[in-house]
Amino acid sequence: MKQAMLAPTAAEFVKQLLSASADFFTDPSHPCGCLAINAGLAWNPQSKQVSKQLARRHVTREKLFEHRLRQALKEGDLPEDSDSRDLARYLSVVQ
Repeated sequence: MKQAMLAPTAAEFVKQLLSASADFFTDPSHPCGCLAINAGLAWNPQSKQVSKQLARRHVTREKLFEHRLRQALKEGDLPEDSDSRDLARYLSVVQ
């Protein structure tokens, strides 16, 4: 993600982020699935801290995406009517 955040354009940022994610999640040397999703599915009332940590990580990632997309908006790299928060949420879901 750090590398993608440095991309010169919003399109390149999204491309690098999603490409790296696809490479990582399809690499046979990594366990199948997503740790965050699997941990969330295994949640029970005794593991509230796990749920809170997953939520914090999700919010942090979305805020990083939003920051990068807001920067692109300021640079004129996205249409003026773009909503960086909505785009960040969408990107987070797709990732």
